[in-house]
Amino acid sequence: MVNIKGIDYYTMDDVLEKWNHVITKQTLYQYVWEGKLKSAMKIGRKTLFAKEEINRFENKLIKAGKLNRP
Repeated sequence: MVNIKGIDYYTMDDVLEKWNHVITKQTLYQYVWEGKLKSAMKIGRKTLFAKEEINRFENKLIKAGKLNRP
């Protein structure tokens, strides 16, 4: 996790680990492309996602049955 100006961001690896590799990098990039994850930003070689948005999106995935509860 990275903190930029007081906001916590997950790295791509953090998100994949958090979701137990149920979701691939390709699927994650697809969500960004479709505008489902608006906080995604590229800094250097890392892609970062706002922690708050990831947590909200995780709840949507759980409700949709695409992700098991941790």
